[in-house]
Parts: sequence; structure tokens; C-alpha cells
Amino acid sequence: LLKDAVKKQGITVSDKEVDDALTKIKKSAPADVDFQQYLKTKGLTEATLRKLLAQDLRIRKLLEEQFAGLTPPTDEELMTFYKENPDRFKVPESVEVRHILISVKKEDDDKVKAEKKKRAEEIRQQLIDKKGANFEEVAASVSDDPSKSKGGMLGKIVKGQTVKPFEDAAFSQKPGEIGPVVETMFGYHIIEVLKHNPETVTPFPEAKASISEYLLGQKKQEAVKAYIDGLKTKASIVYNTEKPPTKKPS
Repeated sequence: LLKDAVKKQGITVSDKEVDDALTKIKKSAPADVDFQQYLKTKGLTEATLRKLLAQDLRIRKLLEEQFAGLTPPTDEELMTFYKENPDRFKVPESVEVRHILISVKKEDDDKVKAEKKKRAEEIRQQLIDKKGANFEEVAASVSDDPSKSKGGMLGKIVKGQTVKPFEDAAFSQKPGEIGPVVETMFGYHIIEVLKHNPETVTPFPEAKASISEYLLGQKKQEAVKAYIDGLKTKASIVYNTEKPPTKKPS
């Protein structure tokens, strides 16, 4: 229906618009993969992709015409939404942490695990003796976690993002404290909490822009649905419900 409407209204797009859209797709493709080869894995050629992009852009223009009369939500609508949806604006409790991991493998026996735990305890004691001053250097040198490239920094985490033993330790430690070695399914962790952020609520002035964008998005969805419903009403649509004949195996 949309393709038909685009054709009837004579909506066109320029080669430059298609080129720009194609450039964005090329940038999003895996950096280590040849783009033409990448298209082949998707069952496409660049010529076919250009046709698809041109059609999509024409449809987008058609739908954007339906938004022309839409007005942004009023301050009263924004405030009403803010008051009626308090959970949307809660900023959960979080901690900013860095850690060092001495990993444990499935094949490690109890003796190896004990040695690795002892090593983690020694590393922790070294950090305590120097009050964590060289944490980043030690993490970069000995940690088995990918975060070693950032000095062990995991950044801000909220509850539910990490395995339970790690979470329990991180949220119970005081900022600046090198906590006891924590054992998880990944191995032994030395955790330092840099900052503990309590749960807060985003103030209305800071939330206004996102609320406005959300409510305007809803209006756009309703406008598109109404437009498509109108196309369906005017169209003659036939549903083929007959099942194709089943061939007997030869």
C-alpha cells in the first residue's frame, strides 16, 4: 500500500540521498570485512541495495508528510506524563568500580585454584600496602579481564548487571576500599569501589526533552497508523487463504 501511494504521489529521491544512506550502511558494516562480500552474505548486490534504499527513502518522505500538522506536547502534557510515570525517572543505585581478575579455568583442580586464590590475596595485600595508588598499573600487568586495558575500570554498574557475589561485594564496600578477594564463576576478583551513587530521581526540567521526544514519537506512530488504516480502507485487498496442493512424494 505504501509503495503504491509513493508511486501515485510521484515522490522521488535524489542520487545524493541514496549515496548518503549507502555511506551510512558501509560505515556500520564490520571494519574487517569487504563490503561487497558482506552484501553477498546477505544475498544482496550493491545495485539491489540501492533500489531498496531508494524505496525506503521515498516511503519515509511519504510518512513524514503525515507529521506536518503535529505539534510538540505542551508543558502541561509533559508534567502530567512525568507525574503519572514516576518509575521512568528513577536513576537506580550504582557503584563505580575497577577490579583485577585472576581467572579460573574449568580444568583447574583444587590445587591450582588454591594457588590462584593465594596469588589474588598477595596482589590485594600489595594494593592495600600502597593504598591502591598503583591499581591501574597492577591491573594492566596481571588481570585476566579485558578491562585490564583500562586499568581494570568497569565504570558504573547497577544491580543485576554482574554475577551476585561480585554485586554483593561491590555494593557493600566503602568507596576507596580494597575489599576481600571475591570468588565467582570467573575466578578471583580484587575490587575497589571508587564511588557509590544512591538512587535518585531525574528532576522534571532535565527530563522534559526526553519526555517531549517520547510523546511526539507516540503522536507520529498514531499518525502513521491512521494513514495506513486509511489506505487499507480505500484499497481492495484480497486474502488468498487457499492452501497450495500437496505433491505426493515420488
